[in-house]
Amino acid sequence: MAYAVFKDEEKISRTFPTREQALKKADEAGLVDRGSGEPTLEDNLTIKPCAPDVDNKSDDDLDWAMEQDRSFDHKTQDSHSEITEGESS
Repeated sequence: MAYAVFKDEEKISRTFPTREQALKKADEAGLVDRGSGEPTLEDNLTIKPCAPDVDNKSDDDLDWAMEQDRSFDHKTQDSHSEITEGESS
């Protein structure tokens, strides 16, 4: 059985062979709260059994990693635009 991280019933990660591996990758992505001592996923996130991915996927295919990359790229582009605008003045 495979497991994945879901947000509001939408699968947001690749599948993992075990629940523990899915939790570990979510923890590495900063999606786990350890305030109560036991690791718990952030609000609206759950790890559920699901059908395995058809293709073998790597960590690069983690949806939350792609979201972080997009926000980083957006910030980088914004700061680059500000530098370019400042230089042309």
